[in-house]
Amino acid sequence: VNLTEQQQVNFDSLVQAALFLDEFNQMYQKRMAIYVQSFTTKSGNLDANLKVANQRIIAFISLLEKAGVNSKLLVSQVKFAEDLTESVNLRSVRFSVFDNKQANP
Repeated sequence: VNLTEQQQVNFDSLVQAALFLDEFNQMYQKRMAIYVQSFTTKSGNLDANLKVANQRIIAFISLLEKAGVNSKLLVSQVKFAEDLTESVNLRSVRFSVFDNKQANP
């Protein structure tokens, strides 16, 4: 994974936010998590598309973990563009924060 200069700035901001989120969880006994999604399409070779989308998630999560982000904060999922109501960039990763009530403390 190679990040552009602007992507690196955004990534560094994400890492700082994740570190704060981990502290927040510990201080307030919360289970907030970072939901990492990788997008692909069902067209073409479905198995190959899934494999590449999963590799994209693994690479991104690996970068986060190497930067010091607690792996327990991270939840991942591959999403198919055809199943979404909004348009997304294929071959991309998106993340959001959510309350992961089902997570183990």
